[in-house]
Amino acid sequence: MFTLSDRTHSCFPNIKSKCSIHESIMRNILGNKIILILLSLHCFSFLAIAQHWQSLGPLTLPQLNDSTDRSLQQANGIGRIGAIRFIGKNNKSRVLLCTPYNYIRESDRSFSQWRMPVQSGLPAIGIADLVAMDKKGRKLIAVTGDADCGLDPNGPAMNSESCQSRGVFSSVDGGKTWKGPIGRWYKNDGNVDTSFWNYPTLKVARRLLVDPCLKSRMFVVVFTCDPKTHQFVSTAYRSLNRGKDWYPVLHIPDEIFKEIGTTADGRTLYVAGKTVYQSHDHGNNWESLTQKGLPPVGDVNRCLVASSKAAPNKLFVLVLNNKTKQNELYINEAKCDSLRKVCSATASPEWRSAFTIDQFNPSLIYFTAGNRINRFEQKDKSWRTVPVGTGYHDDVHELLADPSYCGRLYASTDGGLFMSSDSGRSWINLSDGLNTSECWGIDACTENSGQLKLIAGLQDCGTVLLKPVDGLNQLNWKIVRGGDGMQPTIDADNCRIMYATDGNNNLNHLSMDGGDHWKTSNSIRNEKAEYLRPFVQSSGDSGRIYTGYTDLYYSDDKGYHWLPMHVKDAAGNGLIGSIAISPSDPNVIYVGYTQPSWSDEVKGKLFRSIDGGVHWRDISAGLRGAAWTSISAIAVNPENPNLVVVGFRGGWSVKAMSATIDQTGNFKWEDISAGLPADADVNCLEFAPVNDRLELYAGTHQGVFRMEHFKENWQSFNGDMPPVLIVGLKYESHSGTLVAGSHGAGLWMTHIR
Repeated sequence: MFTLSDRTHSCFPNIKSKCSIHESIMRNILGNKIILILLSLHCFSFLAIAQHWQSLGPLTLPQLNDSTDRSLQQANGIGRIGAIRFIGKNNKSRVLLCTPYNYIRESDRSFSQWRMPVQSGLPAIGIADLVAMDKKGRKLIAVTGDADCGLDPNGPAMNSESCQSRGVFSSVDGGKTWKGPIGRWYKNDGNVDTSFWNYPTLKVARRLLVDPCLKSRMFVVVFTCDPKTHQFVSTAYRSLNRGKDWYPVLHIPDEIFKEIGTTADGRTLYVAGKTVYQSHDHGNNWESLTQKGLPPVGDVNRCLVASSKAAPNKLFVLVLNNKTKQNELYINEAKCDSLRKVCSATASPEWRSAFTIDQFNPSLIYFTAGNRINRFEQKDKSWRTVPVGTGYHDDVHELLADPSYCGRLYASTDGGLFMSSDSGRSWINLSDGLNTSECWGIDACTENSGQLKLIAGLQDCGTVLLKPVDGLNQLNWKIVRGGDGMQPTIDADNCRIMYATDGNNNLNHLSMDGGDHWKTSNSIRNEKAEYLRPFVQSSGDSGRIYTGYTDLYYSDDKGYHWLPMHVKDAAGNGLIGSIAISPSDPNVIYVGYTQPSWSDEVKGKLFRSIDGGVHWRDISAGLRGAAWTSISAIAVNPENPNLVVVGFRGGWSVKAMSATIDQTGNFKWEDISAGLPADADVNCLEFAPVNDRLELYAGTHQGVFRMEHFKENWQSFNGDMPPVLIVGLKYESHSGTLVAGSHGAGLWMTHIR
């Protein structure tokens, strides 16, 4: 029986010795990133450090609700993988996966068991690229951050903690411990930039390259954006001493470098953005290939480069041509720098572009077209486009031809890792056990049987439902909606009534039978909304639901009809990023506005209504930084509708504030950020009445933090859960269960009663 009600905690008879043991364990598990809090004889002071979390996955592909539903088949997956790297002698000993939000996953060549080894010293934001400096794979160099971050100068990604690189890190023990950021980074004027990787960096380091001709020579490409001018700038850096000193060798305004590579013989270096720049002297001098056959820069969205050891002196370039709306393949002629277009195919979006070449047969070239994998194939001196087989997740981020086997191909996707051993004709899923699902929203309820039911919206992997089963070793996840699963909701009084929302088309979906069957209800047309659109239900008897666009809307008939509440009349421009309804008084509503991605105008304002949305009052005065940040989370004291806590995204130094109404009727705001990591946004907040105390939990970019009675600073509550990016928290009072939804490591659960 999946009740968890029998899980209890008690104080240990020998707290001092037990705490010291667990302190040592925590240092081994999470490294020096966690501040070890002084342990007292109070039981819950101990639990704040040693809290046990149970991983809920999904660890395997969720079951299909309807096997004939093509949209569910395409969306079904484990979670996003950024890149795959082979480490060790002849690239055959270890497989490392770079994930955007949750460190490195490791396996051997059998792919039978994925592990997330202890990785102390790395920031909790994932890995963009990784290389080995030795044949045994003991010495590793990694670039931190999200390799696919677009760094939209007008959007929330600009201030997103998870997108921005923290620098280059190194390991000498195979990835168990890391140091960084390594090296001195120099400006164009030759002076050291001592704040180069200080947060907020507003930098994305995309790719790292070790020169195959000289291991001590390394390159990395970095692009950034000026928040005032909104101009991108890209720079290629070179180190001649294994990363101790980094000097700029190529600096291009209005450019985004996302690729760096060499010909297979290592004699020519390439950097790619809107065009390709080449160097024949290891980065001292550069020339643009636009003048040697590539289309004009103004016509190009992005260039990708690849090479094959079977054609060591050739360069292969995939051009995403905006003008022709084609993916165009260019190849340089033997002993000549000029490039010639040999084939073209349907274009793919910039963020979903991948390109690789078989290392034993350079006539087999793989790329993405639209949301599918295709192959350029040469036969009888002519080129053609050949579609490959199906069986992989639609959103492909990287294609990699196996460095050791002809015809073997890997696809890193939003749904996990897939492999083909027959040049793309058929595919198998290698993702079981990865636990890399990217949650956007979660909800939970306890059925009359005492069983816990969970629903989660997953990035590019639909909406999934965990139905009650016996035991924790048989978690029965089922995918019930396709597309981008966003914020789901379960009716507080009837677990069989559920809501799901989509990210791309702003649709709302309703199930009246516990998730077995769904119908699409109405949504607000022709109105902009945040990508993660808030969707909440009132705690009152009415069952009223709310959702946010530029205005707040409500529905009393389960989403079939919506009416505005005219908050925007007071707010002006902006998007609603958060909504909270008082649990003790459903007439008290809080609405937080965030920065619209298409405007320079920032609207980090908070509004309150005490009459069910008839009248609204701006209570932002005193919110430090609210004029330039976004209100990402709101929590209302379950017993006091006048006590509210807000969390900030992009707030940098100010992470959270609380307020109550004073005798004059005004809100008095207080900074309660103490104890939260300085470089971690607050994504969600959740009150939990536990016995005779009221606890507040925060989901951040570095895991879960807890505050008890507002009397002490925040304390890490991660315990044996890695400090992952938490985007959703739900306290289920019937079972005393706290559920956390992470963006990169699936769902987790702990008992706090």
